Amino acid sequence: MTILRRMIPAVAAAVAVTAAATAAAQAPAFPVATVDLARVFDKATERSDFDVQMSMLQKQIQDELAARQKAFNDDAKKLKEMTDPAQAAERAALEDRLRLDEIRLREWVRSKQMEIDREKALAFQKIYRSLRDECAKLAQDEGYQLILVNDSVREIRTRPANEDQRPQEVQVQEQIGDRKVLFAAKSVDVTEKLILRMNNARQSTSPKPATPAAAPAPADAAK
Repeated sequence: MTILRRMIPAVAAAVAVTAAATAAAQAPAFPVATVDLARVFDKATERSDFDVQMSMLQKQIQDELAARQKAFNDDAKKLKEMTDPAQAAERAALEDRLRLDEIRLREWVRSKQMEIDREKALAFQKIYRSLRDECAKLAQDEGYQLILVNDSVREIRTRPANEDQRPQEVQVQEQIGDRKVLFAAKSVDVTEKLILRMNNARQSTSPKPATPAAAPAPADAAK
């Protein structure tokens, strides 16, 4: 009887382990994939196209700013050269105009800074929507039920006091608290697949360059 009592817990444990293994084997699969967001933004064609457009816009603004500043400086130089008392009225008018031009120039610079910021925000929103849509298609095609941003690939960094007034300990704790993924195997990374899908979708929706018209046939030489 004593031996039987000792065997009962062992048998019960074995049954419990067997039941747990059976339940795990019968549990539905939950395929998960991860994406390196920084790599997507670096290699997406849409991002490269935006960078080119933004460079052109910034150059256009810089050229216009240089022209406006030159006109302002020319007037300021002209004002300095007005030393003749007979030019007092003209000098006063130019001073007023320069003050107004200075205000206008500051407002123009501020509006252009806002324009650049707005264009960047809109571009990143658009890229994110493309990323999200292609993630959904990838998940549907390959059977993933969840695709996570793999933030475990980012290093935890601190910034000096002249760049961030928070203590470095707080900076580190906040970054740790913000992390969603601690480890992800390379086998579940679908970053390259996602980049390929995004670039292919971008290429299919981009306007194709117009085909140049055929050159007219040369006229017959006069006989």
